[in-house]
Amino acid sequence: MAFLKKNSSHKNRLEVKEDTGGKAVGQASSSSLPKSAPTPKAANPFPHEQLMRAKYLDQRKLKNSLDSIYGEGKYQVKERASRYILMLPTPMKKDDLAQLEQRVRLHYND
Repeated sequence: MAFLKKNSSHKNRLEVKEDTGGKAVGQASSSSLPKSAPTPKAANPFPHEQLMRAKYLDQRKLKNSLDSIYGEGKYQVKERASRYILMLPTPMKKDDLAQLEQRVRLHYND
């Protein structure tokens, strides 16, 4: 479905090197690399993440359910490691998540 965004959990080598402080073979030290000024980032419109199971969920039913709760286009759904990650403007209550999962997987119980 078009509303899902694939998200890779892999970092590029430069980010890993900077995170660990290590130096890769054949590369210059981080002090000799030019440093760019930090760019201001826009505020994230979906600051709350909610993890769902993705193996059995019907994407159309998930989209329709989220549209009815939040409105069309007012959330994002990412998929990582066979799980859906809901990017939401407001936090979701545990009961709401359980109801959403039940509504989406209802056709599997028939």
